[in-house]
Amino acid sequence: MKCGVCPTTKKNRELVKLASTHSDDDFPPFYKFSDDMKSIIVHPVWIRYFEKHYSIVNDWISWKWLSYMQGKNPNVPAVSKKLFPPETRSGLEKQREYWKNVLDREKIRCIYTNEPLTDFTLDHFIPWSFVVHDQLWNLVPVLEKANSSKSNILPSRKYLEKMAKIQQTGLSVNKRLMEKKDWDNTIEPFLTSLKIDEKDLLNQGKLLPAYERTLIPLMDLAKNQGFDENWTWNPKELPDIQNAVDYKHQRPQEALMAAEPDRDYPKKPK
Repeated sequence: MKCGVCPTTKKNRELVKLASTHSDDDFPPFYKFSDDMKSIIVHPVWIRYFEKHYSIVNDWISWKWLSYMQGKNPNVPAVSKKLFPPETRSGLEKQREYWKNVLDREKIRCIYTNEPLTDFTLDHFIPWSFVVHDQLWNLVPVLEKANSSKSNILPSRKYLEKMAKIQQTGLSVNKRLMEKKDWDNTIEPFLTSLKIDEKDLLNQGKLLPAYERTLIPLMDLAKNQGFDENWTWNPKELPDIQNAVDYKHQRPQEALMAAEPDRDYPKKPK
């Protein structure tokens, strides 16, 4: 059955007419249509307004966009930092000091290689590019070669128990060293992110389930968003990883020779 002008078309025509009719008003419409109806013309009054108040309008739009995206992605952590990533990442000096206090007092092994930790780097158990934060509950001291190998990959879940155990050790040591105010500030992210009571933080029987409840869903979500998973330490990778660690100490040809020892290179002059 045929009908006359559809409501949407009729409304659009009215909008075109109103925009043109009121373009000279003291408070004009945002835009009007060109005579050939192929473009819109933003009113000079509004152009001046946006030029003057750009930062306010931009922040308002960003806030609305963030609210929309957070609503559509309720389980994704740090949506704001994904939409508006920080220009520079903050240093890990405080986190490194936290773990140095532990290594100075306890014999700790790398959770990935099981080798003793004398020096260490900090690994984001769940990659930083997914969680977009440097909170202690997701940071673990490891050997540099393991950190380089793991890179931006989700670790195997078999490391969760060791992760919880080393975190318990870190908390136990630092509780003895910190003033109450510093301790409260330190554990606040643990309590809120792991959804655990303070009295259970030092209890491995409580801490491990809290880590499993928190990290496994995050790992599944990261996997669904395209992160590689199930990384495990492979000792056979050691030569290549060690090369990556030592590159900064080698000249270019020496680095290549270390990476590809079977290749014929010119002998280094004596």
